[in-house]
Amino acid sequence: MEDFKEKAEKQVRRATILLWASLVCSGLGSFLMHLKGRESVEDLFIVSFILAIYVVLVMSLSGGMNWARWILLVLTLLSAPVSIPLIIQDYLVHPVIGVVTFLSVAISLLAMWLVFTSPGKFHFVRADHRE
Repeated sequence: MEDFKEKAEKQVRRATILLWASLVCSGLGSFLMHLKGRESVEDLFIVSFILAIYVVLVMSLSGGMNWARWILLVLTLLSAPVSIPLIIQDYLVHPVIGVVTFLSVAISLLAMWLVFTSPGKFHFVRADHRE
């Protein structure tokens, strides 16, 4: 049983690392768009604010907060379809920016898969519901 618990914690740690990588990709993509003259300073401020919210959610997720897992899932699933035209647009501005944007989305989806599948999902089950 302890081995399964360790596997669940390890999978959640992997997901957390992936989410940090996704945040870095998002910030980098936004910064590169700014360098290309496609985003204003105000846009960077808004992106920074959104990324700050994601930082809180990722930290909460790594702490085992189930609500953070669900909020991140909803945000990821809502943003994924919208990201497709954004990836294309970013790629047309500069291929590196498009790849960075794609990686951010793909990494987020993978992280969500890790925390909602076994064994990772059991990390969020309350102790009194475990057998």
